Amino acid sequence: MNQTLVMDMSICLSSIYTISHQAEDGKDFRFYFDFEHLKESSVLDQAQFWSNWRKWHWKDGLSLHLVEDFRITPMKLYALIMRKFGTMKPNNYWYTGCEGETESVVQRPWHMVWKSKPLMNIVSTISSRLNWDFDSIHIVRGDKARNKELWPNLEVDTSPESLLSTLQDKIVDGRN
Repeated sequence: MNQTLVMDMSICLSSIYTISHQAEDGKDFRFYFDFEHLKESSVLDQAQFWSNWRKWHWKDGLSLHLVEDFRITPMKLYALIMRKFGTMKPNNYWYTGCEGETESVVQRPWHMVWKSKPLMNIVSTISSRLNWDFDSIHIVRGDKARNKELWPNLEVDTSPESLLSTLQDKIVDGRN
């Protein structure tokens, strides 16, 4: 669509990923994802955008259009420069643009989102301590963890002790 995403590098880390089980604001996106790779596909750091803004404004006569009303659909905008997303609300097109029915048509560019080098260095350090020879599993609980009425045994069933018990006959003795 020949557009550039201006991105605030400050993200909120969801409570499902924190030790405190509380959402944590002010995390740097670049620690988790490779922003240098994203920059190759028309993504700018917000700080970089504002540092260049004055030059673009004076040299090219570019004017800023700030849109804060989520009821304005993306199709009604022609030269959008900055969009504040606000909060999730019904019919907020900015949150639901690539969800539901449109998900099969408008694909998110997940192939552009790579893990960051610092994060991968942590993975490499842990893996090398295990001599790169280990078995791993990924437990995805997602929304189930929030609905204790529908999934009352989820915490017990996915505890380390329960998982080790379930997997004991599937993994050879002595494996990491």
